[in-house]
Amino acid sequence: MALKNGQMKLISGLVLALTLVSPACSVTEPVKTRLASNPDKPVPLPTRTPWPTFTPTPEEPTATPLPPTPTPTPTLPPTDTPVPLPPTDTPTPPPPPTDTPPPATPTKKPAPPKPTATPAPPPTAAPQFRFQPKGSYAGKNDGLTRFMGHITDRAGNPVNGFFLYFTCGSFHKVCFPTGPSPVAPDWAPGWYDQYIASKELDCDWTMQVVMYKCPGWPPVFNSDCDQVEALAPPDYFHTYDDHTVVTADWWCNSDCDQGWR
Repeated sequence: MALKNGQMKLISGLVLALTLVSPACSVTEPVKTRLASNPDKPVPLPTRTPWPTFTPTPEEPTATPLPPTPTPTPTLPPTDTPVPLPPTDTPTPPPPPTDTPPPATPTKKPAPPKPTATPAPPPTAAPQFRFQPKGSYAGKNDGLTRFMGHITDRAGNPVNGFFLYFTCGSFHKVCFPTGPSPVAPDWAPGWYDQYIASKELDCDWTMQVVMYKCPGWPPVFNSDCDQVEALAPPDYFHTYDDHTVVTADWWCNSDCDQGWR
């Protein structure tokens, strides 16, 4: 049977003590012999060997007890939630016939692009004519039709050397140039004057400033010539009954000194 730890330590101590006592006994015999031969001379006793210091063997560490096992908390089983069953009286629709193709999924057409607003073109500037109407009025005169008036610049100065062209349907006439000229040397500066036959009394007229382009000028002048260059927009008049005398003045906007001369 195995010895306990404390018993083993006791036996080891006794064996060690016996081992130390045995040499001491063997030393006392020579000492006694020397005392008997010379009793007067002191015999030194041997120094006693001190007992060894007994160091106890440390006991084995006591095992640390394990922590108590936690008691598991009982988990309640989940309560079964009843799942509603479909009604037994609902009929199941039959599957579609195999020879009928499934309906095609309609493809959503992309929205048409929004129309881009086209910027409005800039307003076309009215052509800048060299002349424009200043104002007119009709007077009374039985038996003839007459057009007369003045051309001036913006400062009111008379403008010479330009012609007036008149039309009424297919009928047309061109008058002498404004101011003194080879065909009308006594005319006042800026002045024009044109007489028409009485058969044209009732008519819708157009009138505008032009440059005479007929051959032979000067000094040859033909009032029935229609080779003219328009220098102004047309102005309109209506003559009827005794309202046949028209006075019409004109503005010159530019190049007022570039007449026929």
